[in-house]
Amino acid sequence: MFTMKKWIIYQVNKGVYSIPLVAMTLVLVVVFFEMSTVDGIVQSWMYNADTQTWAVDRHNVVLDLILYEGIKKVLIAFVLFLLLALIFLRKFNWVKKHTKG
Repeated sequence: MFTMKKWIIYQVNKGVYSIPLVAMTLVLVVVFFEMSTVDGIVQSWMYNADTQTWAVDRHNVVLDLILYEGIKKVLIAFVLFLLLALIFLRKFNWVKKHTKG
């Protein structure tokens, strides 16, 4: 009735598999930040507890565009481009060849 899909482990290089490598890296990074004070040091560079302000001002137009709004706008534009391309270019042979279903 039901078939279970087997996990596919993609081989990056000879003998190196990506899923175990990423999982091991994630565990090591989490353990590193839990056991060390690196996150507190970085936070003290970015946040002034005395004045309760961040080093990056949110009201700065250029930084706001780069760090907050710009990333969202680029992502939305990319998704809309892909959606419109798939809708309007679906008749081309290249799109038919590279889509499933």
